[in-house]
Amino acid sequence: MEEAEKIKNSAEEADKAVVVGGGLLGIDLAVAYAEKDAETYYLIKDECWWSRGLGVDGAEIIHNRLEDLGIEVITGTTVEKLNSEKGNVTEVQTSNGESYRCDAVAVAIGQIPNSGVVDVEKNDADMIEGFTIWY
Repeated sequence: MEEAEKIKNSAEEADKAVVVGGGLLGIDLAVAYAEKDAETYYLIKDECWWSRGLGVDGAEIIHNRLEDLGIEVITGTTVEKLNSEKGNVTEVQTSNGESYRCDAVAVAIGQIPNSGVVDVEKNDADMIEGFTIWY
C-alpha cells in the first residue's frame, strides 16, 4: 500500500512524466499520469505495446486510445541515461537520440510470465526483475 500511495502522489504532483515498460503495469502507470493531467511520454522497447500478446495491428488500437488520452507513445527505444538535479530526475535520454524533460519517471520492466502451467517457452533475455519508481 505504501508503494501504491507513492505512485498516486507522484501522478498527482507531476507536470511531465516518463513511463518505461511495454506491459500491463506500464500502461496502467501511463494512464495514471495522463489522467492527472501530466504530460506523459510512454517509452516501449518493442515495436508495440504488449508485444508478447498483440501484433502491431492490434496494438495500434491501444496506441490510438493512449494518444486520445494525451499520452505520447514512443516505441522501439530504451532509456540510455537519466539526468538529475538535487536527487530528482529531470530528463530521460533514449536510445533513439531523443530527450524528454520530466519531473517523474516510472519504470515497469522485466516481468517474466509464469509459463510453467502450459507447455511453452518463455524469453527472458534482457529482462530485469522488479519495479522501480523514481521521483
